[in-house]
Amino acid sequence: MTIDEFKTHLVERKVEVRSENPRDVIQEVYGLLIGHWVVRQLMSQAAAEAEISPLKIGFTASVKVICRAVRKFQGLLNEQFEHEVAWLMSELLDEELPERANRYYPRVVKKQRSKYPSKKMKPRQKSRKKVMPLIPLIPIVAA
Repeated sequence: MTIDEFKTHLVERKVEVRSENPRDVIQEVYGLLIGHWVVRQLMSQAAAEAEISPLKIGFTASVKVICRAVRKFQGLLNEQFEHEVAWLMSELLDEELPERANRYYPRVVKKQRSKYPSKKMKPRQKSRKKVMPLIPLIPIVAA
């Protein structure tokens, strides 16, 4: 799940890693891992305060809320910090996912059809023992 969230939500560009130097690639991947951990940690703190499951808060919406909050947090004084953290937690809780309806058709693995016709075996007939018909023997009397 983490790799999917990396590729589709955290990194919104065609090339996942911009760096060409291997050392810089590792640094960028670590930065993405830390960013992912921060988002998940804030989601779990907000869920713990509201006593709900962290899985009920949407990841993508949380990333957007946190991106908006980063701009607000940059110019804060120490006195305003607690108030803004409370605002951030309430904003994260506003992103609670709706209950999911049950699927009409549950997910199943689809069987692959071959482009070649299948060889269907004909059912074997049970072998019957040949039974000779009974012919009544009539004694022939010589006259």
